[in-house]
Amino acid sequence: MNKLALFISILLFSTNILSANVLSSGANQQNVRKILEKYNLKTTKKIEDSKFFNDAAKEVYLKEFNNKFIILNFWANWCIECVNELKSLNHLQKEFDKLKITDIEIVSVSDNTLEFEKLKNFYQNHKINKLKIYFDLNKNLMNEFKINSPPTTIFIDKKGIIFARFNNTYNWREPSIIDYILDIKDNNH
Repeated sequence: MNKLALFISILLFSTNILSANVLSSGANQQNVRKILEKYNLKTTKKIEDSKFFNDAAKEVYLKEFNNKFIILNFWANWCIECVNELKSLNHLQKEFDKLKITDIEIVSVSDNTLEFEKLKNFYQNHKINKLKIYFDLNKNLMNEFKINSPPTTIFIDKKGIIFARFNNTYNWREPSIIDYILDIKDNNH
C-alpha cells in the first residue's frame, strides 16, 4: 500500500469518515482533474495572493510561508468538531516543536464570527497555546478556497501546490499521521 493510501486509511479509520478528496501523483489523472475543477484549484497564483489576518490585525499572505509545508485549516467557533480538531492540531504543533521541525506551518484560520478579543480568549479557554491566531475577516480566504463549511484542511507543499483537501474533522494526534506528514513534506508527496 502506498503512503497516501495508508494515510487515508488511518484517517478514515480514526474518524469514521467515508471519503476524502485527496490529490496525489498516484491518483487517477481524470479524478485529479475533477477535484481541481470542483475546488477551482487550477493554479498556485491564488495561493501566493491569499490574504488573511494575524493576531495584530495585520494582513498575512500564504506566500509568507515560502518553502514551508503548510497545513491550512479552516474552522469556526460555533463548530464543535472544529474546536476538537483545533485542539488536535495544537497537539500536532507541540509534537513538531519537540522534534524541532521548523519547515511545517500549521495555519488555522477562524471564520472570525467572534470579536477579536473574544477569539484570543477562546484560544486561552481551550488551551490552544501552540497555534498562532489567524482570522478571515470577511471570509475572503474561505471563498477563495471554496470552503462551504468548516472544518476543512488543505495540504500545500513547499512549492505552493495544493495536493490534499480534507472536508471533515480529523484527529491529528495519531502518530502515524505525524510520520506521514514528516515523510511527505520533502518528497513531493
